[in-house]
Amino acid sequence: MRSVNCDLGVAACTVSGNQILLVQEATGPHAGLWGLPKGFVEPGELPFDATLRELKEECGIEGKISGLVGVRETVKHETIRIFLAYSVEPKSTHVRVDPHEIEDYGWFDA
Repeated sequence: MRSVNCDLGVAACTVSGNQILLVQEATGPHAGLWGLPKGFVEPGELPFDATLRELKEECGIEGKISGLVGVRETVKHETIRIFLAYSVEPKSTHVRVDPHEIEDYGWFDA
């Protein structure tokens, strides 16, 4: 079996009641855009652990994974890019954003 180059990213689809948490990116190629809290999986880290880590780092929220809700696969410059979105049940809805990563946030009707 031969190896391939692969980037693995994750997102936290965090829902409380009928509202979903969205964040506005502060930096990078997606600065100013809104989306789910997200990031890359670190070497040796499982995707669901990375999802919870990113949610805690970006928004100060802890939670529990309740399922996989989406998969996106693309190829860019011969590198396979896989992005997994997990449903997260938050322990709290109190958000403390990292201003270096997140410009703004909101709980929006789902």
